[in-house]
Amino acid sequence: MSDTPPEDQPKPGPATAEAQAEKTDPGGQAGMGEVSVHTAAQYIKDLSFENPNAPHILNTDEEDVPAVDMDISVDTEKVGKDTYEVALIMRAVAVRGGKTIFLVDLTYCGLFSLSNVPQDQVAPILRIHCAMLLFPFARHIVADATRNGGYPPLLINLVDFAQLYHQHRDDQKKGKKEGKIEGEKKGEKKGQEKGG
Repeated sequence: MSDTPPEDQPKPGPATAEAQAEKTDPGGQAGMGEVSVHTAAQYIKDLSFENPNAPHILNTDEEDVPAVDMDISVDTEKVGKDTYEVALIMRAVAVRGGKTIFLVDLTYCGLFSLSNVPQDQVAPILRIHCAMLLFPFARHIVADATRNGGYPPLLINLVDFAQLYHQHRDDQKKGKKEGKIEGEKKGEKKGQEKGG
């Protein structure tokens, strides 16, 4: 069965490039014009688990469910011509009765090679598609870390990486706009000093 849509069906546009990225050639070789994402490696870059009040907190009969504050973000870095590192950063802090039960920090990374990806689609593919590929592995590591710390495994809910990406993009636009205004003010001030 062919991956190409029949002639009577519309072909996906650039907005669905992250969906096209799923059509990865098993050998990592893409045909001319075919979008390809190849996972070169996956690895833990940083993992920390803190159990600050053990063993006392483990011996309590409290049945109160702890409040867990979860923070997830995605970072990317170009490391080669068409190769990128995608880092899924997770931090969870569990608190009960004013006491910290545990803290877990994880940076889980993947190394991805992209082929035939339009420049404007690189960021969404990395921050949405690639992050989604990494998520189940990172979730499993966090669950194991909390279980090994003496607690029920922390099972992280599914994450809307598209929403995270759009939020990141909006923050970048806002930062660039503020930076441009600030730069213009500095330039004007510098010019006035020279003229004076």
